[in-house]
Amino acid sequence: MAPAAHTDVHGIDVERLRVERLQRLRDTMAAQGVGALVLTHAPHVGYATGHGVPAADASMGNVRRAVAVVRADGDRPHLVGGEPEGLDVVAHPGSTPDTDDGARTLAAVLDDVCGDLPAEQVAVDGWTGPMLRAGTPPLVGSVDARPIITAATICKTAEELACISAAQRINEEAMLDVVAELAPGVHRSDLAATFLRRIRELGIDRSMIDPILQPMPRSIAEGPRTTTGDVAFPTGLGDPVYREGDLVWVDSGITVNGYA
Repeated sequence: MAPAAHTDVHGIDVERLRVERLQRLRDTMAAQGVGALVLTHAPHVGYATGHGVPAADASMGNVRRAVAVVRADGDRPHLVGGEPEGLDVVAHPGSTPDTDDGARTLAAVLDDVCGDLPAEQVAVDGWTGPMLRAGTPPLVGSVDARPIITAATICKTAEELACISAAQRINEEAMLDVVAELAPGVHRSDLAATFLRRIRELGIDRSMIDPILQPMPRSIAEGPRTTTGDVAFPTGLGDPVYREGDLVWVDSGITVNGYA
């Protein structure tokens, strides 16, 4: 059966998900006396706008950073840079605020979007060096946005809970195929490929992390240990071949609309 027109393949009403999140965020801003949010952390940008992270590779994160600007009294949130296609946002061209040019571009957008507000009514969740060097309000003199984000996100809507439930169910269902394939002589890469293939079949197009399926000692005393004495997991690269009696520790992560 095909999903209803207003839902995704997991039965999630994505439009309602985004509308309810944005309203909760604005209600929290109003309750804390904040007129505008400037969000640079990718999960926060996604929460406010629905923007997806285009690259999970940390080395690319800063190069492709998008910034969201939300007015408590506004209509649509603003997205500086990033990939606005399909999102209900006011799009602004821009480059990463991790460069001086990008920070100056962001400062110009902020002057246009929230220049009427005093800096202490603007909250920012993270500053880059170039943002601070720009030296212009509200890039300096603003307040910390993280308490607002925390207060807004700590309670989940029905659609958010449905996303979490779908992500957990699909993760477990895909892992059943992995368990069925696990046997002496099988490579870790074979099991990882099985997991990634199965989540794709179940409607997931990205994995948060490479699935970890690592043979581990049966006791803490056998190690391996970190320099602080804690158990080390995972311990690095390689493609081990499983042997009879191996204890395999597993870590995998997928998301549905950004929820795991």
